[in-house]
Amino acid sequence: MNNRYPPYLCAMAPTNTTSTSRRNARSPPKLPRDNEDISCISSPYPNHLFIKSPICSSEMKYVLLERLQKEIVSKLGKSSGMKRKRNDCNEASCTLTESVVQSRFVCGINQCTRALENDDKLRYPSLIILARDVRPATIFEHISLYAHIRNIPILIFPGRASLELGEAVGIKRAAAICFLPKDDKSSLSFQDNKTKMDEWEESNIDVDAFVSYVVSKIPS
Repeated sequence: MNNRYPPYLCAMAPTNTTSTSRRNARSPPKLPRDNEDISCISSPYPNHLFIKSPICSSEMKYVLLERLQKEIVSKLGKSSGMKRKRNDCNEASCTLTESVVQSRFVCGINQCTRALENDDKLRYPSLIILARDVRPATIFEHISLYAHIRNIPILIFPGRASLELGEAVGIKRAAAICFLPKDDKSSLSFQDNKTKMDEWEESNIDVDAFVSYVVSKIPS
Protein backbone atom coordinates (compact mmCIF):
# COMPACT_ATOMS: atom_id res chain seq x y z
CA MET A 1 0.00 0.00 0.00
CA ASN A 2 1.17 3.50 -0.78
CA ASN A 3 2.10 5.33 2.46
CA ARG A 4 1.82 8.69 0.74
CA TYR A 5 -1.96 8.47 0.97
CA PRO A 6 -4.11 8.38 4.12
CA PRO A 7 -6.02 5.10 4.85
CA TYR A 8 -9.33 6.34 3.51
CA LEU A 9 -7.69 7.21 0.18
CA CYS A 10 -5.54 4.08 -0.20
CA ALA A 11 -8.13 2.45 -2.40
CA MET A 12 -7.99 5.49 -4.70
CA ALA A 13 -4.19 5.69 -4.77
CA PRO A 14 -2.60 5.05 -8.18
CA THR A 15 -0.76 1.76 -8.45
CA ASN A 16 1.77 2.94 -11.03
CA THR A 17 3.05 6.52 -10.99
CA THR A 18 4.70 8.13 -13.96
CA SER A 19 7.81 10.26 -13.59
CA THR A 20 7.56 13.97 -14.20
CA SER A 21 9.94 13.84 -17.16
CA ARG A 22 7.93 11.14 -18.94
CA ARG A 23 4.68 12.94 -18.22
CA ASN A 24 6.09 16.19 -19.61
CA ALA A 25 7.32 14.36 -22.69
CA ARG A 26 3.75 13.32 -23.50
CA SER A 27 2.22 16.69 -22.74
CA PRO A 28 1.35 18.88 -25.76
CA PRO A 29 3.68 21.79 -26.57
CA LYS A 30 2.78 25.14 -25.13
CA LEU A 31 1.12 27.58 -27.45
CA PRO A 32 3.07 30.84 -27.92
CA ARG A 33 1.84 33.67 -25.76
CA ASP A 34 1.25 37.17 -27.07
CA ASN A 35 4.52 38.75 -28.24
CA GLU A 36 6.51 35.58 -27.43
CA ASP A 37 7.45 35.20 -31.11
CA ILE A 38 8.70 38.26 -32.99
CA SER A 39 7.12 36.96 -36.21
CA CYS A 40 3.64 37.69 -34.80
CA ILE A 41 3.17 40.50 -32.28
CA SER A 42 0.07 42.07 -30.79
CA SER A 43 -1.09 45.15 -32.64
CA PRO A 44 -1.84 48.43 -30.81
CA TYR A 45 -4.45 49.21 -33.48
CA PRO A 46 -8.07 48.20 -32.82
CA ASN A 47 -8.64 47.02 -36.41
CA HIS A 48 -5.59 44.71 -36.42
CA LEU A 49 -5.24 41.85 -33.93
CA PHE A 50 -1.68 40.94 -34.91
CA ILE A 51 1.24 42.26 -36.92
CA LYS A 52 2.94 39.44 -38.78
CA SER A 53 6.45 39.59 -40.24
CA PRO A 54 7.79 37.22 -42.91
CA ILE A 55 10.26 34.45 -42.03
CA CYS A 56 12.77 33.13 -44.55
CA SER A 57 13.64 29.46 -44.91
CA SER A 58 16.72 27.97 -43.25
CA GLU A 59 18.32 27.41 -46.65
CA MET A 60 17.79 31.03 -47.70
CA LYS A 61 19.08 32.23 -44.33
CA TYR A 62 22.47 30.64 -44.93
CA VAL A 63 22.62 32.07 -48.44
CA LEU A 64 21.92 35.56 -47.12
CA LEU A 65 24.37 35.20 -44.24
CA GLU A 66 27.12 34.20 -46.66
CA ARG A 67 26.39 37.14 -48.93
CA LEU A 68 26.20 39.49 -45.95
CA GLN A 69 29.66 38.44 -44.84
CA LYS A 70 31.21 38.63 -48.32
CA GLU A 71 29.49 41.74 -49.68
CA ILE A 72 29.12 43.91 -46.58
CA VAL A 73 31.15 42.81 -43.55
CA SER A 74 34.31 42.04 -45.53
CA LYS A 75 34.47 45.72 -46.55
CA LEU A 76 34.61 46.96 -42.96
CA GLY A 77 38.38 46.53 -42.72
CA LYS A 78 40.87 43.88 -41.61
CA SER A 79 39.55 43.84 -38.04
CA SER A 80 36.65 41.44 -37.79
CA GLY A 81 33.52 43.21 -38.93
CA MET A 82 31.60 45.25 -36.41
CA LYS A 83 34.36 44.92 -33.80
CA ARG A 84 36.00 47.82 -35.59
CA LYS A 85 34.92 50.99 -33.83
CA ARG A 86 33.11 53.62 -35.83
CA ASN A 87 35.57 56.23 -34.61
CA ASP A 88 38.28 54.36 -36.53
CA CYS A 89 36.89 55.89 -39.72
CA ASN A 90 38.47 59.19 -38.68
CA GLU A 91 41.87 57.61 -39.10
CA ALA A 92 43.86 57.69 -42.33
CA SER A 93 43.80 53.88 -42.47
CA CYS A 94 40.02 53.86 -42.99
CA THR A 95 39.15 53.72 -46.68
CA LEU A 96 36.22 55.49 -48.28
CA THR A 97 34.55 52.13 -48.90
CA GLU A 98 34.72 51.29 -45.19
CA SER A 99 33.28 54.69 -44.34
CA VAL A 100 30.35 54.25 -46.74
CA VAL A 101 29.52 50.73 -45.54
CA GLN A 102 29.72 51.69 -41.85
CA SER A 103 27.48 54.71 -42.43
CA ARG A 104 24.79 52.50 -43.97
CA PHE A 105 25.09 49.27 -41.97
CA VAL A 106 23.51 49.42 -38.50
CA CYS A 107 23.81 46.56 -36.00
CA GLY A 108 22.03 46.18 -32.65
CA ILE A 109 18.58 46.81 -31.19
CA ASN A 110 19.35 50.29 -29.84
CA GLN A 111 21.07 51.44 -33.02
CA CYS A 112 18.24 50.15 -35.21
CA THR A 113 15.70 51.84 -32.94
CA ARG A 114 17.48 55.20 -33.32
CA ALA A 115 17.46 54.80 -37.09
CA LEU A 116 13.72 54.04 -37.05
CA GLU A 117 12.95 57.04 -34.82
CA ASN A 118 14.38 59.42 -37.41
CA ASP A 119 11.64 61.79 -38.61
CA ASP A 120 13.28 62.25 -42.01
CA LYS A 121 11.47 59.91 -44.42
CA LEU A 122 14.46 59.95 -46.76
CA ARG A 123 16.60 58.41 -43.98
CA TYR A 124 14.25 55.57 -43.05
CA PRO A 125 16.00 52.17 -43.14
CA SER A 126 15.67 50.39 -46.47
CA LEU A 127 15.80 46.92 -44.87
CA ILE A 128 15.52 45.34 -41.40
CA ILE A 129 16.63 41.82 -40.43
CA LEU A 130 15.68 40.31 -37.05
CA ALA A 131 16.74 37.12 -35.24
CA ARG A 132 13.77 34.97 -34.25
CA ASP A 133 15.46 33.20 -31.32
CA VAL A 134 15.82 36.31 -29.12
CA ARG A 135 13.78 36.02 -25.91
CA PRO A 136 11.76 37.74 -24.72
CA ALA A 137 10.59 39.10 -28.05
CA THR A 138 9.12 42.12 -26.30
CA ILE A 139 12.55 43.74 -26.06
CA PHE A 140 12.48 44.53 -29.78
CA GLU A 141 8.88 44.11 -30.87
CA HIS A 142 8.78 47.89 -31.45
CA ILE A 143 11.08 47.38 -34.45
CA SER A 144 8.44 45.24 -36.17
CA LEU A 145 5.84 47.84 -35.30
CA TYR A 146 7.92 50.67 -36.78
CA ALA A 147 8.52 48.63 -39.92
CA HIS A 148 4.78 48.02 -40.27
CA ILE A 149 3.88 51.69 -39.76
CA ARG A 150 6.54 53.02 -42.16
CA ASN A 151 6.31 50.27 -44.78
CA ILE A 152 9.93 49.21 -44.34
CA PRO A 153 10.89 45.76 -45.70
CA ILE A 154 11.54 43.37 -42.81
CA LEU A 155 12.75 39.77 -42.72
CA ILE A 156 13.14 37.35 -39.81
CA PHE A 157 15.89 34.73 -39.68
CA PRO A 158 14.82 31.39 -38.10
CA GLY A 159 16.77 28.98 -35.89
CA ARG A 160 19.79 30.13 -33.85
CA ALA A 161 19.81 33.32 -35.85
CA SER A 162 21.24 35.67 -33.22
CA LEU A 163 24.40 33.58 -32.93
CA GLU A 164 24.71 33.03 -36.67
CA LEU A 165 24.04 36.68 -37.47
CA GLY A 166 26.54 37.73 -34.82
CA GLU A 167 29.17 35.40 -36.23
CA ALA A 168 28.61 36.81 -39.72
CA VAL A 169 29.14 40.41 -38.60
CA GLY A 170 32.01 39.63 -36.21
CA ILE A 171 30.38 39.88 -32.78
CA LYS A 172 28.98 37.38 -30.25
CA ARG A 173 25.29 37.93 -30.95
CA ALA A 174 23.18 40.18 -33.16
CA ALA A 175 19.45 40.49 -32.58
CA ALA A 176 18.79 43.07 -35.28
CA ILE A 177 20.51 44.75 -38.20
CA CYS A 178 19.28 47.33 -40.68
CA PHE A 179 20.52 49.19 -43.73
CA LEU A 180 20.18 52.94 -44.26
CA PRO A 181 19.71 54.64 -47.63
CA LYS A 182 22.52 56.44 -49.43
CA ASP A 183 23.44 59.81 -47.93
CA ASP A 184 24.29 62.21 -50.76
CA LYS A 185 25.55 64.82 -48.31
CA SER A 186 28.49 62.60 -47.38
CA SER A 187 30.04 63.14 -50.84
CA LEU A 188 30.02 66.95 -50.76
CA SER A 189 33.59 67.19 -49.47
CA PHE A 190 35.13 65.38 -52.46
CA GLN A 191 32.78 66.05 -55.38
CA ASP A 192 35.69 67.48 -57.39
CA ASN A 193 37.74 64.32 -56.93
CA LYS A 194 36.63 61.87 -59.62
CA THR A 195 38.53 58.92 -58.12
CA LYS A 196 36.86 59.31 -54.74
CA MET A 197 33.46 59.92 -56.31
CA ASP A 198 33.76 56.71 -58.33
CA GLU A 199 34.73 54.74 -55.21
CA TRP A 200 31.88 56.31 -53.25
CA GLU A 201 29.34 55.50 -55.97
CA GLU A 202 30.61 51.93 -56.38
CA SER A 203 30.46 51.28 -52.62
CA ASN A 204 26.88 52.52 -52.45
CA ILE A 205 25.90 50.44 -55.47
CA ASP A 206 27.27 47.32 -53.76
CA VAL A 207 25.23 47.99 -50.60
CA ASP A 208 22.10 48.73 -52.65
CA ALA A 209 22.60 45.52 -54.61
CA PHE A 210 22.70 43.43 -51.43
CA VAL A 211 19.62 45.16 -49.99
CA SER A 212 17.69 44.68 -53.25
CA TYR A 213 18.62 41.00 -53.32
CA VAL A 214 17.41 40.41 -49.75
CA VAL A 215 14.17 42.34 -50.37
CA SER A 216 13.54 40.20 -53.45
CA LYS A 217 13.78 37.06 -51.27
CA ILE A 218 11.25 38.19 -48.66
CA PRO A 219 8.26 35.78 -48.74
CA SER A 220 5.07 37.44 -49.90
